[in-house]
Amino acid sequence: MVRLGRTANLLARSNMTVSEVAKRGGFSDQFHFSRAFKKVYGVSPTDFRKRPRNFDAIPPKLERLMTYI
Repeated sequence: MVRLGRTANLLARSNMTVSEVAKRGGFSDQFHFSRAFKKVYGVSPTDFRKRPRNFDAIPPKLERLMTYI
């Protein structure tokens, strides 16, 4: 989850391509990164970048997981 948080920050605040963000986040390829990102954030990395976002918000799936902890 920490890696995905870092990549979300990079997507929001940089001009790097999704592939570059995936590599910077430690993912082996863009496909794996995109699938993992969409599972947590509910949107693809490209769509995440396009829409305005509250950066302090917890991704919905992570928030649900935290209720069990």
